Amino acid sequence: PQHAVRLPDAPQPLFARSGEPLRLTNGGAVHWQGLPPGQFRTQYKTLYRQTQRESGAVVMPKRRFHSHAPAPVLEAGFFAFGESRAPASARPLGYALLVEEEASCLRLLNTGLVPEARGQGLYSAWIRALMDWARNAGFAELRSRHRADHNALLIPKLKAGFRICGLQVEPRFGILAELRLPFAEDARDLLAWRMGSRPEDERIRRRRFT
Repeated sequence: PQHAVRLPDAPQPLFARSGEPLRLTNGGAVHWQGLPPGQFRTQYKTLYRQTQRESGAVVMPKRRFHSHAPAPVLEAGFFAFGESRAPASARPLGYALLVEEEASCLRLLNTGLVPEARGQGLYSAWIRALMDWARNAGFAELRSRHRADHNALLIPKLKAGFRICGLQVEPRFGILAELRLPFAEDARDLLAWRMGSRPEDERIRRRRFT
């Protein structure tokens, strides 16, 4: 059964690869946290629609689709504090939507950033922070699905250790790449062997038959 998952309700700093707190070129250290109920609709719904248009999604016929997934969508926000570090000074930068898929998997559904926050390493820093959070929360794997030519999202995830595990054609978006990142070393090794980037050795043979 799925376990109750809560994103952090206190600001969590994001860090550059150097280990320094991540700051945008116009100032302000970048943080993330779970969004309070209703905040996504009030602060990020317009950005969500914008990023959907930019993704090349095709509008389907006017028909309402309702999700029957047992797990609720988790909503996270990115923001930069002003110099005062007061909550009122937080400047919204973007959002991320996630859902628990199966008991041990967390799927990244959608991410959107305002133009001023793009190209400055925020998404890569978020992926690293999410990996740490998800591992500590007890998840065994991260998954995501992106348009096959969406390099701005694919490249940071491939650098972080995700692997492309398949392609599919989706009516709204076209060709999508399925990405997976198992946390367990054995699972990563088996996946690498299946994909041909790791030779079979005694450790792989032992995992195959035990």
